Amino acid sequence: MAETQAPQIRRLVAPNPSPMTYTGTNTYFLGLRDIAVIDPGPDNDAHFAAIVSAIAPDQKITKILVTHAHLDHAPLARRLSAHCGAPIYAYGDSGAGRSVPPSCSARDENQREWPSTEPKITMRSPKMASSSAAVGPVFGNRWFCQPRA
Repeated sequence: MAETQAPQIRRLVAPNPSPMTYTGTNTYFLGLRDIAVIDPGPDNDAHFAAIVSAIAPDQKITKILVTHAHLDHAPLARRLSAHCGAPIYAYGDSGAGRSVPPSCSARDENQREWPSTEPKITMRSPKMASSSAAVGPVFGNRWFCQPRA
């Protein structure tokens, strides 16, 4: 079950505990009606069902944001996109990680904004996909970043 972290921000933890993910990968839901999903997580049936059930009848997933293409953050993006029709946004192609090509890449841009989202979502990234700097969406005053490895 997704837990509320702040207004318009909910979190769901994937069932993939490990030394790298601690209790599991964090999947975030941003927004009230048009929902952005950050880091859908591993391709796991239970986690997919939990994501789908976290979306209320008056909500829809309109974008999927992937902070990086590691196996614990990105593989479910493709399946979720096929289910809900939302595009996947990520920096770089699957060669920058190991698991998912984005529907839309902002690889040549430093950031991508969705100003119609309340509050505005901005996806920021270093110029090079292989950089060790942080990458992630900014929502209000929170930056959902993941270190690039």
